Amino acid sequence: MEINSPDVDPSRGLTELPTSPVDATNQIARGCAAGRAASEAIGEFVVTGRGGLPANPSEVLDQEAVAAPWVESPANQTGTAAIDPPPLPPPPLPTVEATSWTIDTAGKITLVAPTASQVVAGVDCPI
Repeated sequence: MEINSPDVDPSRGLTELPTSPVDATNQIARGCAAGRAASEAIGEFVVTGRGGLPANPSEVLDQEAVAAPWVESPANQTGTAAIDPPPLPPPPLPTVEATSWTIDTAGKITLVAPTASQVVAGVDCPI
């Protein structure tokens, strides 16, 4: 066994990343009140972008965010039509195992299976 180790310093070329801890206690909700009035009073949706690392490791994360207000759903939607679902395909025929075979005058072989028994519908089972 031979191990070749290149003459490369693995710590060379690394960038020292800034470490600035952020106190997030003022950004965490203490509790959520229920109801429409509570959501109007404190509710907002904030888009923060990709939410990951900055494009360059030497840059700090951008503190700008876009606030989007809550919107109301239209109360009465007009012009929409009910769409019927497509019909279900018929159930597949059951596979019946051949029990014998016949040869006609032309030499063609035909597999033969017993005839299917009639299904008797019950009182609660309309066919």
